[in-house]
Amino acid sequence: MARSKHQADTLTKMNAKFLAVGSFYMKSRNLFMIVGDLLEGSVEPGAQVIIDIGQGFRLSAPIEGVEVIDVTYQNKTYLGLAIDDEGEPEHQEILAALRIGDEYVEIEIREVLP
Repeated sequence: MARSKHQADTLTKMNAKFLAVGSFYMKSRNLFMIVGDLLEGSVEPGAQVIIDIGQGFRLSAPIEGVEVIDVTYQNKTYLGLAIDDEGEPEHQEILAALRIGDEYVEIEIREVLP
């Protein structure tokens, strides 16, 4: 299938659904963490997390890593999606201002087309 020059040179391979229960900024590692449960699919570093910020706008950010987060007082284990700040502090400020929690977020794993 031919692509126009305006189409991205990526192809979405798989989507996953993640229920975010909270988020926080980890200053020591310059990472923003979205914490929750993976409901469908799988997640891996390099995937994109897609956050609906309302009024038809969506924010996309690359996942640098996936970590296990133990919440001992709840006796519960969650996944943490580590979002790198890409060296730009304003990215972290935007993510922190969203107060992501108690919502579904999409995860897209894309491959670069030759």
